[in-house]
Amino acid sequence: MLFGGAFEHLNVLDLLLFAGIGFFLYRLLAARGSQPQPAAGAGYYPHSENPGGANPVSGRPAFDTDLLSRRGGAQPAQSQPADFDTTGFLNGAKAAYRQLQAAWDERDLGTLRALTTDKVFAELQDQLRASAERHSTELLRVDAEILEVRDRGDEREVAVLFDVTLREAPAEEAAVVHEVWHFVRSRSSRQPTWFLDGIQQVEA
Repeated sequence: MLFGGAFEHLNVLDLLLFAGIGFFLYRLLAARGSQPQPAAGAGYYPHSENPGGANPVSGRPAFDTDLLSRRGGAQPAQSQPADFDTTGFLNGAKAAYRQLQAAWDERDLGTLRALTTDKVFAELQDQLRASAERHSTELLRVDAEILEVRDRGDEREVAVLFDVTLREAPAEEAAVVHEVWHFVRSRSSRQPTWFLDGIQQVEA
């Protein structure tokens, strides 16, 4: 299976069906306002370090799906199921994240529909309909860490902390994105795709 199966059967289409998810929603958030306003008690809490001179993204609008509750911050990784391949999952997530950034910039609804749950896709679609703006994003660094792998009956959920440095335009300074994304997949499904089920902001 995708990620959990270390990508041994993964082809280019499978990659295009998973990721960039984190970045899709980041671009959606950015699309709500090209001039982010710092806001106390809401929005994004950045890293304490800014690699490569990147500026933390602060006060940008929150994306809430109503599917997840907020946490106080990123938590240490929990014990993981024996059949879960952590290294394979992370390698695939980062590679696909980079490949699908282009799909978000091109406003590819078909790909978005293929890798999100119904409620999340509805949010994404609303954001695209609200703005005709197109983007050209340069990813300078994409890191990821698994925080939790949880089985709930037939469903498996993986929480991933994405740590990304990016530049939205050649003349702009680099910025840092740091959020937790939740992906779900049926354990019995033959379909390899993981679906984005929600996002949590990392609080200080």
